[in-house]
Parts: sequence; C-alpha cells; structure tokens
Amino acid sequence: GAGPHENHIDRCSGAKVGIFSADPTKEVTPYLRPQECANRTQVRWSKIAHGHKSVKVEGGSCFETSVLPYSRRDLAAYDHQHLLPESQKTVMRILARQMGVGGDDSWGAPTHREYLNLCDRTYRYSFILHFDQE
Repeated sequence: GAGPHENHIDRCSGAKVGIFSADPTKEVTPYLRPQECANRTQVRWSKIAHGHKSVKVEGGSCFETSVLPYSRRDLAAYDHQHLLPESQKTVMRILARQMGVGGDDSWGAPTHREYLNLCDRTYRYSFILHFDQE
C-alpha cells in the first residue's frame, strides 16, 4: 500500500506504493488528543505476524487499514497521550474507504466532496483472511 507513513485518501500524494513493515507500538501518532491514526491507503494486502502465527488480509480491491496496539474505543477513552496504558494487543482495522481529513487551509476547510463517504449510497467490500500457524 501507500507508505511508509500514515496517509489518507486526500493526503496520499506524498506516499509511495510499496511493501512496508512497521511495529504497531510505534505507529501511534502523538496527536494532542489520542485518536485514530496510522491509516494506510491503496493497500492490496496486509499481514500481521507474531512468532510462527500470522493473519493476512487480501482485498477484493484496494482497501485502507491501520494496525495499532489500541482500539478506537481505547483511544477515545483518554484525553492525553501519556495517559494511554501499555497495551498487550494488536488491533487491525480493515476499511473499504475512510473519509478524507480535509483542512486544505488554516481556516478549517471541509473535506472535498469526492473524499466524503456519503450516506445516500450503498458501499460493499470483500476481503479474505488467511490464518497461518506453523
């Protein structure tokens, strides 16, 4: 997918498509408030491995994903980054498409229409999970 850094559908022109690896514990962006982060766009497949166990996601088409040591609920529960407890889990989010972030200027410009996920449409997506255990 697009990387090696975090990117979004309206913020991916500086990312290159390739095969990247990362430590989920180092993917948490130190925003003022803990929030979703580490998103990657244009992903064809993603794999999480630990020892001899792994899970691989293959999309029916390109998808977006993030891999973090926290769930969305975990991140929303804390007002400051330093309050996040140490985590022993790995959480992978698999998305057909995440809305763009907007903010093309310093005055809070909204997300452009082509990067919105409009509620008057049906979105469908499929993916395959491969579990390996050696």
